[in-house]
Amino acid sequence: MDVELVPFGNANVSYPRHDNKPVFNCQHGPAECYGNRVQACAIEMLKNTELAIKYVQCMFAHSDHPDTTITADKCANELELDWAKIKNCADGSEGERLLIANSLKTFNLNPEHSYIPWIVIDKNHTRELQSRAENQLLKYLCETYFSHEPQIPQCSEEAIRSESQHSAGNGIKIDHLMLFPLLTYIIWHLTW
Repeated sequence: MDVELVPFGNANVSYPRHDNKPVFNCQHGPAECYGNRVQACAIEMLKNTELAIKYVQCMFAHSDHPDTTITADKCANELELDWAKIKNCADGSEGERLLIANSLKTFNLNPEHSYIPWIVIDKNHTRELQSRAENQLLKYLCETYFSHEPQIPQCSEEAIRSESQHSAGNGIKIDHLMLFPLLTYIIWHLTW
């Protein structure tokens, strides 16, 4: 499946100046907006969902996570990413462009998001889908999309039990969505 992380949160964008440059206002202030830009740049530059998830998770896992300038640099170094390249993107017009794109994705959600993270699977969002995906994504996907016979190995009771036990540990798991509290939404595009 394809996973798309969209860093934007409960931000707003306006164009109050005569030069038509966007002004971003984030729920938790400028540091959150900078974190959104950094994450958007990392996601775009990496083109590797697993590594992007590790980077975003790392930023939220640090005790100083509200200081996104520090955590962004630390996490890039921890994961051996090119911090200078990510920072250049975040500080420049490319970071701005990516954040505008994320604002459009966020503002065009149907239904509109009312909390974060907002999970969309195959263009759908419901509170039940959200709850089940947050609590046990593999089980939800198996029951919803793969319940036909013959059963695929990834959906066996043993595999689901193993996944639940593993995700209760310290592994990086996509179904640990609470690690991404400032992302507007996470989209799964199921591909067969």
